[in-house]
Amino acid sequence: MPDLLAHYTVSILIASRVASLRLSAIIGFIGLLPDIDALIGFHRWITHSIIVVLAISIPLVALSLAISRRFLKILLLSLILVITHIVLDMLTSPTPVLWPLVSSYISVELKINGVLDGSSIGVYPVLAVNSMQVEPLVYPVEGPIVSEFGVATLVVLILILAIEYSMRIKLFRGIWI
Repeated sequence: MPDLLAHYTVSILIASRVASLRLSAIIGFIGLLPDIDALIGFHRWITHSIIVVLAISIPLVALSLAISRRFLKILLLSLILVITHIVLDMLTSPTPVLWPLVSSYISVELKINGVLDGSSIGVYPVLAVNSMQVEPLVYPVEGPIVSEFGVATLVVLILILAIEYSMRIKLFRGIWI
């Protein structure tokens, strides 16, 4: 399961593509919102449903368009971060992404198998979408706040930001294209 640190660092990385690093660090917390259900003792409940997220987001986007487009970019970015959180969770365990339309929890298994056979190399991607019935609203809270995956995403984020910073200040003048 992606831990809170992994969700946060992925959210910062996505947000930093369209916003300043300072704003991205703040908006990155929105990527943690689906896990708010853990505070009431259940995890992967309605906050992990893309249907529910869209049902809440569409009126907010319409309201933003009607009143002021000033926050539309932040609102759409927030929607992307929440959906990214849900997709990351689907890659690790069953998630109710289509609840209440579909009561099954869905998980996605993505593997890439590489084979070295004498003089040739073969890469075989495998994608499996699994559906399973889970007792509704009874998925217990489990998982770490920080794991190796979270630390790895943090290291990748730091490396990407350091490279971008060095390119801006032309630290490696002549190296970068």
